[in-house]
Amino acid sequence: MMTENKAELLLVLLVLAGLALLSDAIKSLWCETGEMGSGWDQELYALVVFGGCCMVFIPVIDALAPWLEFADFRFNADLAWMGLLIGMFAMVLCWQALSVRSTRTSPVERTSFMARGVYCYIRHPFYAALMLLATAQVLLIQNWLGAAAAVLSFALIYGLRMPRDDLRALEKFGPSYLDYMTRTGSLLPRLHSHRPD
Repeated sequence: MMTENKAELLLVLLVLAGLALLSDAIKSLWCETGEMGSGWDQELYALVVFGGCCMVFIPVIDALAPWLEFADFRFNADLAWMGLLIGMFAMVLCWQALSVRSTRTSPVERTSFMARGVYCYIRHPFYAALMLLATAQVLLIQNWLGAAAAVLSFALIYGLRMPRDDLRALEKFGPSYLDYMTRTGSLLPRLHSHRPD
């Protein structure tokens, strides 16, 4: 049976698993921006710190201490189960994206654009995983402060960084990436999307 304490513990476990997976994505981002000669900018650093506070420290504090109980909703086990399923799907999506990125080792693949795996359907699976983790946090924590922090964190990270990621890829890959943008969705697959032949 799902209880509030179990839901909070499951959220902490999801957060730790997400950190383990997303740390590879953050290292990859560091390397990619470093290759461009810019390194990490202050905005990216601030967003990583802010996202960590909102999506790591708040769930851990809520699970381990009673300080945030004033903001709790009445616990709903069905919502918590749904949050667990969404969080697990986020982990699978993140793992799939990482497995595709880790196979791009040849110089040709680093300088030409090829969509494989989950990237055939969505351009930004890491942001999609972050969106799903934020949704899981809302459903598992069932606390208005934790929910608002998760939503705000995702909205800022996605809204500020995703357009820059697309612009950087457009500058690097040109028309092939523009064509890719018309075939795929940013966070969700387009209904008419299909795998390239």
